Amino acid sequence: MQLLINWIFSPIAFSIGFLTPLIAQICATLDMQFGSLPVLAASLLIAVTLGVVAQVRGNWLWQRP
Repeated sequence: MQLLINWIFSPIAFSIGFLTPLIAQICATLDMQFGSLPVLAASLLIAVTLGVVAQVRGNWLWQRP
């Protein structure tokens, strides 16, 4: 059960569930195009990249060493 809760509240799940639609809506509103890549696929790529970075670093904020 603890593993499921940790996965649900992980940065990667947050980026897929919240950041991906948010980035897609912002790109659609601003009429941004990513070549032949659909907006949803590009936003998923951006959000998952941010989620993986946050997972590896342990936080969302960039801090000076």
